[in-house]
Amino acid sequence: MSYKKSLPYFFYQSLRYSSGTSAFQQHWSYYARWWASFSNNRNSVVDQQPWISFKAVDFLQEHLEREHTLFEYGGGGSTLFFLNRLAKVITVENDEEWFRVLSQKISEMGISHWEGIFQAGEPVTTDLVRDPEEPADYVSSTVGQSNLSYEKYAKAIRRYPVAAFDWVLVDGRARPSCMLESFEHLRSGGYLILDNMERPHYQRAFSKHLREYFEPVLLGRSPSPYHPDFTDTQIWRKK
Repeated sequence: MSYKKSLPYFFYQSLRYSSGTSAFQQHWSYYARWWASFSNNRNSVVDQQPWISFKAVDFLQEHLEREHTLFEYGGGGSTLFFLNRLAKVITVENDEEWFRVLSQKISEMGISHWEGIFQAGEPVTTDLVRDPEEPADYVSSTVGQSNLSYEKYAKAIRRYPVAAFDWVLVDGRARPSCMLESFEHLRSGGYLILDNMERPHYQRAFSKHLREYFEPVLLGRSPSPYHPDFTDTQIWRKK
């Protein structure tokens, strides 16, 4: 794995995932940040930064406004990042221990504009094959979780009014399901953030639904912190 945390590997990915000279130069502008993220004791929570591509983080820095609200599937460093910048952040998390740790961290920081929802996956007994690419199946592609339903997790956003949010981040379980559930809860002009779109089943699932309701504003693999491989964090604006 260590060879991936090297300049030659970064150079290789920069070439592979560049559509032209400007894209290549943009990738290289992130090299110092990418390399520094592997330092000891660095992680998303310590840095209070989302674990998404650097260019997505830069987009957020430019477009987040203090009065905005956000709903996120999956909590962590992103939660702290958004809490420092937005009026309201709501997080649904499926891991009970991590939810406890995150809740304690936020409490220690004296933050009051966060709402956390713990919702684990629930066992299902059906013998039918469930497809992580199919939003109606509410199943995660994570190994060992095919017997769990994330329907309540994905539908947690239904607790809030239509067009309630300026931003939705989908970076947790059963992402195609969460993506589809979020559509009506984003206001017109709001942004949908989709991480790890390099995964083929995400691409197939999202391509069936996104373009009818959204327009892309940020696409393509690029460097991200804490991991050597370039990732595709996409951001879409609701029409």
